[in-house]
Amino acid sequence: MTDVPHDAAYELAQGIAEDMRRQRREDDKAQDERERAEMAEKAKSSTWAKVKAFVIQDAPPEMAACEAECCELHCSKAQWNSCQRRLGAMEEKGTAK
Repeated sequence: MTDVPHDAAYELAQGIAEDMRRQRREDDKAQDERERAEMAEKAKSSTWAKVKAFVIQDAPPEMAACEAECCELHCSKAQWNSCQRRLGAMEEKGTAK
């Protein structure tokens, strides 16, 4: 055993313990920050997915040309049935009825 005074050994042990506690706090803080960032990213992607699903929906094939290419807001049944743009787009996709 070495000739280290009791007070010096105690202070050394206290210093080591304090260093370990400080390192543990830093590690915990870093882990908390990583977890917080992961949760924020998940929430952001989840929220975006919900908004996208609500706002951006696929149009049925028979309405795709109307949704994407037509500037008419409302069509009568007769206009719908005889619309060349819609019928042409459906023929191109092979879904004409």
